[in-house]
Amino acid sequence: QLLELLGVEYCCAPAEFERIPKTGPVVLVANHPFGLLDGAILAALLPRARPDVRILANSMFASIPELRSQCIFVDPFGGPDSMAGNVPALRECKAWLRQGGLLACFPAGEVAHLNLRDRSLMDPPWHSAIARLALHARADALPVFFPGSNSMRFQLAGVVHPRLRRAGLAGEMVEKRGRKISVRIGGAIS
Repeated sequence: QLLELLGVEYCCAPAEFERIPKTGPVVLVANHPFGLLDGAILAALLPRARPDVRILANSMFASIPELRSQCIFVDPFGGPDSMAGNVPALRECKAWLRQGGLLACFPAGEVAHLNLRDRSLMDPPWHSAIARLALHARADALPVFFPGSNSMRFQLAGVVHPRLRRAGLAGEMVEKRGRKISVRIGGAIS
């Protein structure tokens, strides 16, 4: 509904869409260039391939009733209580994968942003816990890539302070109104 409201469309080549395994445990790993739109696109795309999909999502969205059936919520920001608070969610992820489900993740835990040292826009380092989940569940890993980035204004605000970056996410989403976003799907890796 969010994509429809914003008039955002996504495109994925049919041959790439067919790379999504139809059964068995899968950990889908994706870059995170836009924020909520990345998850909304996966929430629209993946159920067309298989019914057993959950998205590992930021706990700040847990209060949205429509997301509860599609998401497992974690605190990606690493505060003092996040480790203990994330344990039940990680157990839920393991159980989901043991049942043979597909778990979509953004291993960076936050939106891609400007790295001044490298002078590039990139995801922060990916959390190794996602790889451990896949290994523990003997799940295939499925790489997904969203080409693109948020505006330079958003990037520069994030250089000033990370909270300004988070505050600008809603505006960036609205600025994507009427756009078509590509989704690239790689081959599953056992």
